[in-house]
Amino acid sequence: MKCELTRIDGWSVIKIVFIVFFLIGALSGAFSALVFVLFNSVLQNAMYDGDAMQITPSSSSATFFFILGISLSTAFAAAFISLIFVTIYNFLARWLGGLRVEFSDIDDKEITQFPSVIDITLPEEV
Repeated sequence: MKCELTRIDGWSVIKIVFIVFFLIGALSGAFSALVFVLFNSVLQNAMYDGDAMQITPSSSSATFFFILGISLSTAFAAAFISLIFVTIYNFLARWLGGLRVEFSDIDDKEITQFPSVIDITLPEEV
């Protein structure tokens, strides 16, 4: 069965892209904060002869807001860019035609069952 993708719903793309890039931003923000804290600690040890930077609640909250800011800015930027690309695709698909996709019907018998990696057998009762 041949189908043509002529329109992509922008809101559905934005929801998925926002969540995915929020998580990616959280991971990159946490990694950046960790690297910053480690390098800052090393520099503090080198400059002040062993007096390492103390991590206080205010620096912990600043780190949290840094990670949150990176996450949100990444998510909003990716959602905005994806909305632009969806709008461009919808315009071009209306003008030139959409992507043609072919689907085929399969039988349930054709689906192969993969063996489980761990074979769990229960002991027989005595």
